[in-house]
Amino acid sequence: MKRIVYLLVAGVMLVGMMFAFTACNGNGGNDIEELVCGITDYEPMNYRDDQGEWTGFDTEFALMVGEKLGMNVSFQEIEWANKYAELNSGAIDCIWNGFTANTEDDGVPRSDLVDMSYGYMLNQQCIVIRTTRDREFRTESDLRGKSAAVEKGSAGENYAIKALGDNARIVTPPAQTGTLLEVKSGAVDFAVVDLLLAQKMTGVGDYTDLKIANITLDSEMYAIAFKKGSALTAKVNQAMMELYDDGKLEELAKKYKLENSLLIDKGTETDADADADADTEANGEDEAEEETETGTNAGSGTSTGSGNQTATETEKETDDDEKTDDNADDKADADTDDEKADSDDDSAS
Repeated sequence: MKRIVYLLVAGVMLVGMMFAFTACNGNGGNDIEELVCGITDYEPMNYRDDQGEWTGFDTEFALMVGEKLGMNVSFQEIEWANKYAELNSGAIDCIWNGFTANTEDDGVPRSDLVDMSYGYMLNQQCIVIRTTRDREFRTESDLRGKSAAVEKGSAGENYAIKALGDNARIVTPPAQTGTLLEVKSGAVDFAVVDLLLAQKMTGVGDYTDLKIANITLDSEMYAIAFKKGSALTAKVNQAMMELYDDGKLEELAKKYKLENSLLIDKGTETDADADADADTEANGEDEAEEETETGTNAGSGTSTGSGNQTATETEKETDDDEKTDDNADDKADADTDDEKADSDDDSAS
């Protein structure tokens, strides 16, 4: 009976150990890190296909980087206005959704709020209007006194506030697609959205009656945002450059007809990433100095050869030379004394 109980206990322990091993090392374990990307519905960057799966340039870009880094990539839909709270709380690891690098939030540069990857795509804000109102919108001054729809917390919102003033009527749907609906319904006069989105969505489908106004706004650069101090920034930058150098990033851009907007800009790198680059350069310089010293010390082919003159040996030779000079001076003085003595003798005689 005791033997049976012992075997049962041993069996339970064995099964428990197997489950523990699987949890740590199996497919459901924690050995593969996960990269959670915060996104919104924004075609052509991140949007759902006919099967309800996330697709788009940024979606596929993230998956390619994840494969390079050996990480599982997942996508978490967020409200754009809450993007920094989601990031800093750890709910997401990055904001990978057409994130404009060169703009501000509440007067604070985004580079002060997050770490950013290299820039990878050019963009700009644009004005979307109803086609029938084209003649009303020719210059930026035509926007004054009008109402606008912008995504809450977006670069478009920053522009609208500055262009229209604090007293303007500005509505803020949670997503850029919502701003188009506001214009289409006549609830507002225009929307300020990303040009890449407007080019994809206006003039077709549900938005055939909308168009981009002939008003050119400032250019922008997309980057990926990470929590301050995140080690992911440098890793993603490295993977990004590898994908760019081997042409895969350009192929992806062509798939979404974005090849004319693709541009790697290292000017958006953050202090943390710049420090990493500086450390790499410093290490390279140290290695170069070591190689130079090795080459100098190995002039004769061996560490003790005649060509290896150390600093100590050089100092020794200098001391020997000085002693030789001193001896020569002493000898000269002695000769002078002898000559003087002879001269005195001659005088005495």
